[in-house]
Amino acid sequence: MGRKDHTSLRWGYSTGACAAALAVACWQSLRTGTPPAVVPVLFGDGKERLLPMRPPAPGRMAEMVKDGGDDPDCTHGAILFGNMRKCSASDAREEDYTLNVGGGTVILRGAAGVGLCTRPGLDCEQGKWAINTGPRRMIVENLRRTGLDAGCWLLEIGVKNGEELAKHTLNPLLGVVGGISILGTTGLVRPYSHEAYIETVRICVKSHHTAHGTTMVFCTGGRTKSGAERRLPHLPETAFACIGDFIAESLAAACEYGMREIAVACMAGKLCKYAAGFENTHAHKVSQDMDLLRAEVRKHLPGEKALHDALAHSVSVREALLSIPEADRPGILRRLA
Repeated sequence: MGRKDHTSLRWGYSTGACAAALAVACWQSLRTGTPPAVVPVLFGDGKERLLPMRPPAPGRMAEMVKDGGDDPDCTHGAILFGNMRKCSASDAREEDYTLNVGGGTVILRGAAGVGLCTRPGLDCEQGKWAINTGPRRMIVENLRRTGLDAGCWLLEIGVKNGEELAKHTLNPLLGVVGGISILGTTGLVRPYSHEAYIETVRICVKSHHTAHGTTMVFCTGGRTKSGAERRLPHLPETAFACIGDFIAESLAAACEYGMREIAVACMAGKLCKYAAGFENTHAHKVSQDMDLLRAEVRKHLPGEKALHDALAHSVSVREALLSIPEADRPGILRRLA
């Protein structure tokens, strides 16, 4: 897209922006008989941008490659496609969305690769396609400004290999089955967006709250999540959320949605950073507070001079723990906790 932030990373556009672009491309194809090479799309920031299409495969009216910019999202490079035809209101299925566009009606349907929402608490309705409010709004606005103002039309949006892509997202945990979600508020994707990750954590907490859960388990990664699930088998899968480095924002979300108990599953290095009060534990943000760990060891094992000398040269919490007698490690970790 050409836009860069202060770190010179390139911005991209969301699957929701792609859906709006495909809707415009399909409408233009119906009117002209020719698939457009580029389409103008109005984004949530009020600016129009030209999004490139690609020659559609047989049976498709429009097709494009999702450009996520420099954001490491699994949908970057995904192929999205669309079809549109005249229909009647009775063609709408229970899982479809009915959108009012000017004086016309658009029945929005997920095609292959778009998931179905099976749980409450998300930005898509339970029992309907996982197409969020922002993308639906962008589709309506862009079809309206492109001239759709009468009739009833069926718009189908799909994602090639979407079901496989969804395995790399939180969709299975959130109750979205069969494919990815069509997401986006403004249509823009910030590169390496911390805001997007934090918002995803908040959605997980909200979903668990909506399911009447009162205990949340925050895990820093895949290994800690697996360990927590083994130790807490009585909790439903919605109770477990991966939070990466964002401990403060995750705790705030748990408080916001009234969680009565919070468990944190983490490695010892992260625990040491938590004990030091760090709100973001990314290695680029803060280093491990080895002085804090050494002080706790001195309190717990005051007479172990050889151990303290060894810890003085330890450069990581993991290395330090190897110097501490195995029987004493749980006590040290409990002090940090």
